[in-house]
Amino acid sequence: MEKEYIAGEPQRYEIGNRVFIVEPRYDKNGESMSDILLKLMMADVDEKMWNEGHREKI
Repeated sequence: MEKEYIAGEPQRYEIGNRVFIVEPRYDKNGESMSDILLKLMMADVDEKMWNEGHREKI
């Protein structure tokens, strides 16, 4: 059963084996939680791609 969304409360997101806890610390007129989460996920993918491209070849 999914937890009910409560405005102003921290939200927990699970993606694969990662858990993100997002606390409401942004201006109400700022970015949405989904935009922020998407940016975090994209940064993680960018980091993985960079690491794969810079591995030492044995």
